[in-house]
Amino acid sequence: MRAHASWVLGLAAVLLSPAGAAAQEKGRAGVFMGYPSLGLIWHATERIAVRPEIGFAVSSSDSDLSDSTSDDVSFGASVLFYTARRERAALYFAPRYAYSRSSSKIESDSPFGADSELKLSSHASQVSGSIGAHYWPGRRFSVFGEAGIQYTWGSSETDSAFSGVSSGTDTHAFGTRSSIAVAWYF
Repeated sequence: MRAHASWVLGLAAVLLSPAGAAAQEKGRAGVFMGYPSLGLIWHATERIAVRPEIGFAVSSSDSDLSDSTSDDVSFGASVLFYTARRERAALYFAPRYAYSRSSSKIESDSPFGADSELKLSSHASQVSGSIGAHYWPGRRFSVFGEAGIQYTWGSSETDSAFSGVSSGTDTHAFGTRSSIAVAWYF
């Protein structure tokens, strides 16, 4: 009985070890989830992958004097150019384009009878370049992270029902970008 249990544990250790999985072919397409988005990843070749993504957030809050709602959505795509590979790890460069849209509404109830509503909306485009690392501990699972720089441009509008004033702003920004995610392959 003990010999049988030892044999089963030994076989399980060999089958579940990352070294055994590395000898198998990696999946070519999968889904990823991480910060700040989720999406698909498709390895077109050994050196190039395409990664479309979506991000979203919806929130609302209620208090005695005001109610607010907001929703944000973003769409983007990256192309990963793998430069260096070592067994289960690879370095890559990733240019990226993304578009985002946000809207918020705040309604306030005044005890003095002067209710108001404020609407905020914005949209922005981003281009970025990142350097990342991708690691495959198994055939159907990987982790990746990247950091880089990005340029953002867009506009925002504010509309106040209480004051009857609308205003708009154009935005241009330059900054950093980072991302980390896990991927499961088909």
